[in-house]
Amino acid sequence: MSPSLDVHRRMGEIVCNFYDHEVDRIADSSKLSEKLFDELLERWDVEGLCYYILHRMLDELEVAMLEMLTKFGEAYARGETTVERAYEVIYEESLRVLSKFTFEKTGNEKKDEVVNLFRDFVVTTLKAGWENVIASVVLDKSGDELLLVRKVVNRLKKNRRIRKSMDRVWEFLEGFCVVASERLEEVEKTKKKRISTLKKNYDEIVPKIRDVLKELGIRS
Repeated sequence: MSPSLDVHRRMGEIVCNFYDHEVDRIADSSKLSEKLFDELLERWDVEGLCYYILHRMLDELEVAMLEMLTKFGEAYARGETTVERAYEVIYEESLRVLSKFTFEKTGNEKKDEVVNLFRDFVVTTLKAGWENVIASVVLDKSGDELLLVRKVVNRLKKNRRIRKSMDRVWEFLEGFCVVASERLEEVEKTKKKRISTLKKNYDEIVPKIRDVLKELGIRS
């Protein structure tokens, strides 16, 4: 399960200043190993490794959001929650899920450290505009169809308890998309503060990445 290549590309440009559809293909088919770590660096330098890590994390995020939207869609259909409440919980929980995501071990402690540092770099960057990340995944389209919305609807149609309340499910999903769009617009109001926080976090993470890459003899 994965967001569209368009979402991966846009997030790649923001986080890694890089994207490549061959790396997308590799991320969808291959777990991390020392061999793959070396291949990514050899073919695409550190940007390729960063983009692979980002791709895998976005895939995990979509899985988590599908589960949460399904859960809240069902709760909304029963009158047990609101769209606004669902957004707040999903906002916090999805960030927590991403922050705890771990990769397979390469068998090399220094290379594993590089992976973990790039994971932290990805989380830090995405967190600075988390509303944009949520909106990008929720509003991800193929033609006129919202991909994640379709997956949620298909799941809940199989639920006998909810099947007769699909109008309420659609109401919830439409409302969630509206809230996601509105929250995205509010990001501009706190842009300067977010950029300042991001720079401080970069000042902590980036030197660590450079140091461990230098120890491995890798050009950064």
